[in-house]
Amino acid sequence: MNIFGLDMLLAPMKTDTFLAEHWPKKPLFISANAEKLNSVLEIPQLQNLESVVAARTQKVRACLPDFDDEVSSIHLDAKDALKAYNNNMTLVFDSMHLQDKTIANSLEKIRSES
Repeated sequence: MNIFGLDMLLAPMKTDTFLAEHWPKKPLFISANAEKLNSVLEIPQLQNLESVVAARTQKVRACLPDFDDEVSSIHLDAKDALKAYNNNMTLVFDSMHLQDKTIANSLEKIRSES
């Protein structure tokens, strides 16, 4: 898997330009481009919900159906996540960088570039 960084995510804008002219107060819109995120989208454990759950080593946050926010959520073992999803609960997979080297390395690269 390829590691991605700010240069790729911000293209065609240069990172130096973004940091000088936009960060942290001026919003920037960059059109969607799936190729930019291919290295993330190709991670085997992110291909479908079952794969994410099967690879999960940490708890999964499940938001209660009527209150879709962090305050109204519970933490479940990964083995129970699909049951919660099938009961109309939103699943949140926090700290994915602890699950996959590509994500971890890419986040580290982004941190070092900013």
